[in-house]
Amino acid sequence: FKASRGWTENFKRGRIFHSVVRHGEAVSSEAKAAEAFAMELQKLMASECYLLKQVFNCVEMELFWKKMPKRTHITEEEKAVPSCKPMKDGLTLLFCAKAIGDFKVKPPLVYHSKYPRAFK
Repeated sequence: FKASRGWTENFKRGRIFHSVVRHGEAVSSEAKAAEAFAMELQKLMASECYLLKQVFNCVEMELFWKKMPKRTHITEEEKAVPSCKPMKDGLTLLFCAKAIGDFKVKPPLVYHSKYPRAFK
């Protein structure tokens, strides 16, 4: 037996499996709010005489290492993906760098915080 991509595809086709996307929470696009903030930041920098090298950008990011994949395979008889509670266990990382890109802060890591919504 030699497992290969072709063998897997033929197995799925022969057993009438098909690939479906698991739907998660939708993210709203805030393009107009981002443009408004950029204009407000430029006005603030001009009025307070801040230089670009004095501006930092920080981004909080969740890293879920136990998260289920977005795609899964089900048989043709099944109409939907069986529901399961998503794993929310993860890490919180904070990425921070200067706007001009010459300095990056080492990202701090929070595993199980006492108050998980502390960054909000």
